[in-house]
Amino acid sequence: MPEKKRAVLTPKRIFTHGVIVKNPVLVQVIGLCPAVAAAADLLSAALLSAVLIVLMILCECTASLFLKKASRSLRVGIYFLIGLSVCVGCTYLLEQNLPEMLNLVGIYLPLMAASSAVALRSENFAVKKSVHLSFLDALANGIGTALVLMLCGAVRELLGSGTLLEQKVFVTAPLRGLAMPFGGFIVLGFMAAILKRFISGRLTQYDAEMAFGIEKRKKKKPAPPAVRERAASVQTEQEQVSPTPPPAEPAEEPTQESDDTVESHAADFYEQASEDPEEDLGDVLFDAADLSVQEELDAILDKIGSFEDILAAAKEEDNA
Repeated sequence: MPEKKRAVLTPKRIFTHGVIVKNPVLVQVIGLCPAVAAAADLLSAALLSAVLIVLMILCECTASLFLKKASRSLRVGIYFLIGLSVCVGCTYLLEQNLPEMLNLVGIYLPLMAASSAVALRSENFAVKKSVHLSFLDALANGIGTALVLMLCGAVRELLGSGTLLEQKVFVTAPLRGLAMPFGGFIVLGFMAAILKRFISGRLTQYDAEMAFGIEKRKKKKPAPPAVRERAASVQTEQEQVSPTPPPAEPAEEPTQESDDTVESHAADFYEQASEDPEEDLGDVLFDAADLSVQEELDAILDKIGSFEDILAAAKEEDNA
């Protein structure tokens, strides 16, 4: 079989994959926590997006330049230290200049130091490629994540709070539930469906590279008239050749003699027990059980004897 040619990593292809085809949030489902919990308004989403882009560029470029020969555990630790440095510096600047912005992002800004998106892209791409390609990949994936966060934050703020950039748009919020965390899942679900539809319709050359695909059902063509007539004739011939099964014989109704015997013995047992509760009636009960079992055995032996008679008669006919 001819070997499959690897696609050349051009800047266009890197950005197409990072922003659209393999979007970290909508396709690879990485970094859902900021999108669902923190991106409830446009300002907090923009701040987290800026921090993430800086983190991805620093970590991927560092991995490509200095960490290719280091162990994986060491590289992951360095990614965390870089993220911690960026988040601490950003927190300090916000605390000194914009404390209200720091209250908006809350605990999610420090959590960006351990972002799974940064570690995954650094390990899967940066340690294997050049610095130039790593920078482009970090920028593309950062922009792809930022677009999702900012669009999700804008929709949730507009419909869930009735504001946009803290400016009143609606007197009453149309969908207050979108401001809550489950609203983030709903918005992301619609965005993922729209993106998948766009890729399937406009970027069909990339559809096979995605982690999941849309299966298009093919309409079955009707069989030609000659084939249908041939199949009908074969089915008719098979019905004529196959013999009609004989009607099933009605099953014999079970006799009620053994049940009546057991019921009569049970009635005697309860009558004697009611007359003298202290009397030991174990022998009576066991005798009744033995009698019912003996009757069942006698019935089975009678059937076996009838079968033996039938077999003997058949053997005599064969000998004759």
